[in-house]
Amino acid sequence: MLIRQLEYLVALAREKHFAHAAERCEISQPALSLALKQL
Repeated sequence: MLIRQLEYLVALAREKHFAHAAERCEISQPALSLALKQL
């Protein structure tokens, strides 16, 4: 899952907004937050 978490981190850096990054990654915002917390 590490690669996916890094992809989420890159999406967040590009979007600068959790909801937009989650939409870009096609996951929910809480799932994005949890994945990044585990990173």
